[in-house]
Amino acid sequence: MECLPLDNEENLLEKNIPLHFFSDGNSTEHILGKKMEGDLWAWYFKYGKNELCVSLISSLEKPSVTRDVEIVNLLIDNFITKYQLLILREELNHQTKSLCTKSAEVCLD
Repeated sequence: MECLPLDNEENLLEKNIPLHFFSDGNSTEHILGKKMEGDLWAWYFKYGKNELCVSLISSLEKPSVTRDVEIVNLLIDNFITKYQLLILREELNHQTKSLCTKSAEVCLD
């Protein structure tokens, strides 16, 4: 399943201003294959050089509450932290291999 940015997400990435509006379901049909009316929330986060855009659609049957937003923020923090950990681990592995190669060359001289 390919996840393309919605129009509101592209706008969010340009202006970095959180969004909240009622969705008539057209945007959910693009992603979920069915219309789902409800509130659309979108946030932009920047962590150093990493940027993240998150959209959340709450249905009319179960609207979002403040606690839901707090949970989303915790999930985003967790995701970014894990992503940064993976990047740092990859850099460390690369540097270790480079160091081992250089030390092997020195031993052969």
